[in-house]
Amino acid sequence: MHLNKSGPHNEIGQIPKPFRRTAVLSQNRGMPTLNVTDIKRIAAAAAQQVSPALKVLGVTLNAGGSDYVEIMLEISGCRTEPCQLVVGVFRNVSESALTTEIAGKLRGHLLSHQG
Repeated sequence: MHLNKSGPHNEIGQIPKPFRRTAVLSQNRGMPTLNVTDIKRIAAAAAQQVSPALKVLGVTLNAGGSDYVEIMLEISGCRTEPCQLVVGVFRNVSESALTTEIAGKLRGHLLSHQG
């Protein structure tokens, strides 16, 4: 899977179905777009709620000015260091909705990572 300016794509250029569902559920056109500084702060707080082993390294904007952003995190204590994770979210939601979405994705990843 790779990213281009419209989001993640598989080898033949299609957006994976789970991503499409997330995109449709996450977008809220009526909300103001949160800036990168806000997203990093919100992501850091959500990460600490989930696990003290998570540290936000940065936030990247998608080319073309869309509301999709990616948050890069590091997980300390992995068997293989460095252990990094990228979470994609839409930033045109409320702060509480973004916190909930990020925390949910991080919890899901950590559960699958441990198993």
